[in-house]
Amino acid sequence: MQPWAHLIEAEDEEQRLQGLKLAVGDDGHDSCEIVIRMMGDSSWRVRKEAADQFLSRPDALERTGEIIRLLYDDVNAGQRNTAAEILIRLGKDSIPSLLGELDSDDHDVRKFLVDIFGAIGGEEVLQPLIDRLQDEDVNVAAAAAENLGRMEARSAVPHLLNRLGVDDLMFRFTLLEALAQIGEPIQADRLLAFEKDPVLRKALYDCLGHVATAEVVPVLQSAMIENQGQIAAAALKAMARIGNRLGTEAVQAVCHAQQKTLLDKTADFLQDRDEETKQAALAVLGWCDDGSHALMLLPLLHDIDLRDAAFAALIHVCHKDPCFLLSAWDEQDDEVKVCLALVFGEGKCEQSRSLLEETVVNSSGELQLAAAAALEQIGTSESLSRLVEACRLADPADRFSIAGSTGRLGSQFPEDAARIAQQLLEDHEEELRVCAVEILAPLAGGAVRQALEFALKDPSSQVRSSALRSLSGRLDQESRGAVMLALTDEDADVRRLATELLGEQGGAETVEPLALALRDDDIWVRSSAVRSLGRAGGADALAAIRGTLNDPVGVVVIHALETLIEMTGENAATDLLAALSHSDQEVVSTALQLLVGLHSWDKVAHQVISLLKHESWEVRSQAVRLIAEQQVSEWRELLERQLEVEGEDLVRMQINDYLQGGVTG
Repeated sequence: MQPWAHLIEAEDEEQRLQGLKLAVGDDGHDSCEIVIRMMGDSSWRVRKEAADQFLSRPDALERTGEIIRLLYDDVNAGQRNTAAEILIRLGKDSIPSLLGELDSDDHDVRKFLVDIFGAIGGEEVLQPLIDRLQDEDVNVAAAAAENLGRMEARSAVPHLLNRLGVDDLMFRFTLLEALAQIGEPIQADRLLAFEKDPVLRKALYDCLGHVATAEVVPVLQSAMIENQGQIAAAALKAMARIGNRLGTEAVQAVCHAQQKTLLDKTADFLQDRDEETKQAALAVLGWCDDGSHALMLLPLLHDIDLRDAAFAALIHVCHKDPCFLLSAWDEQDDEVKVCLALVFGEGKCEQSRSLLEETVVNSSGELQLAAAAALEQIGTSESLSRLVEACRLADPADRFSIAGSTGRLGSQFPEDAARIAQQLLEDHEEELRVCAVEILAPLAGGAVRQALEFALKDPSSQVRSSALRSLSGRLDQESRGAVMLALTDEDADVRRLATELLGEQGGAETVEPLALALRDDDIWVRSSAVRSLGRAGGADALAAIRGTLNDPVGVVVIHALETLIEMTGENAATDLLAALSHSDQEVVSTALQLLVGLHSWDKVAHQVISLLKHESWEVRSQAVRLIAEQQVSEWRELLERQLEVEGEDLVRMQINDYLQGGVTG
């Protein structure tokens, strides 16, 4: 006997596992019989190995019939499940063999096949599953419905509806769940016929939430009022789901039929333990409430899971009647006030304007920022002065956010905002002058541009930098001179921003000043000037960029190489080849990568080979990789010679890997 024959009979699963592997590896016999036998092993590990071994066989699909026969074994559940797993993993190729078994006399086999089809999925299994809805065994029919629902098979909806007449409670449950999963719109009267069945009612309402239109909302409202517990909760969730799914139409239906009893009942669900039920209650209250339940929503703003839903509901309430919220303001803590301030803004509550103006100057932190954000949406020109006052009073970290809100509100009142900002530009405090620039940024017009140009002469580099950023997108002939003057600023960041701004505009007029910026002491100014010259384009810009290839700082040269490729494409190869002799290894590495990307390998192979003598081991390593992966002529001989002289262990290991494993890339 073969050694594995004793092992597959052992009590220890590790030995049986080893025996199975040995049997498969024994070329002296066909191991398929052993593999199929081990699919019934008591150990799931052995069964899994047997399944894997079967699927790895080249004749696995041809022997599908042997696996199907295992489904008929009503004693060994593990073997049945393993067979089902194999058929699923064989996928669509196994379907033709399985179709012939759907008429089997064994209802358990038919159910297995239905579940296998559902797991395989695809158009090929839809009709067989639809046909099984008519199966004489209700468990098989239910499995077909369940799988059609999981597949969201829209074509199955009429067939599922027709089977609702079968007088089997669990089957109807499954049909309703499948229809809900598919989500195809269905006329409510096709389903409401089952509303009188108290056992089916919850499943029915769940289904209506997924498939019904707004016409069913009054029915759900009545169900909420007349029922208790899970039935009422199911009706509430269905109503909320219809509203979320269909929007305005459903909301109007809800509001049209609203009753105080309904709202009170909905509010009661805010205390429910189920998160989804509370979310649904918040949605419905937001659509229907006239404010009478608004105060009940405020404590929910402290709940991180319900805050967003409560916030949305309060915005709906605020649109209709903000009085309840305004009257509750003084009694709330700052966390709730922050949310309420944002609600007033989102809800366009003009009645809250004076309250927000007072809050923005008499509070701090998040509450002050929320009030400013709300005024950004509902403020008037008079609100601008209060926001500027808030800038003066705010913590330094919050000033710029408030200034941003002021500028966005000011875009509706540009003259007033520009006047206020210009006054602020003359303030003795640096940060407030920066705030003035932030206010001017969203505004348009010649006066605004002139104010920003004035800010370019500010003694503070922070103000000058902010002014340059604010000029982005509005640079013209008149303001270009002021920006060019900024190229000589004492602050490097200001000079860099000036080069970026000129590059944004482009044009031949910018080439000369940008070329001068290439001599700047700051490497980032030089790098930015290179990029901007690339956007300017033209022969003069190209010549200026090529002049930076001798820059002593690698990052400037790298930006120049990348820009040259963007401008000239493959014509940059000469510049890249020259960069291979640069003293900075990062420049050499970048040039190598860019050269390969140009698809001109035949022109650069000689230079790459010469880099095997480079003083940097990282460059040598990159050259080794390129020589091997680009299949340089006689690459093995090249690498073998390099191995004899290479002093860096990492590079030696790399060469050995290539020589032993061959070229894979």
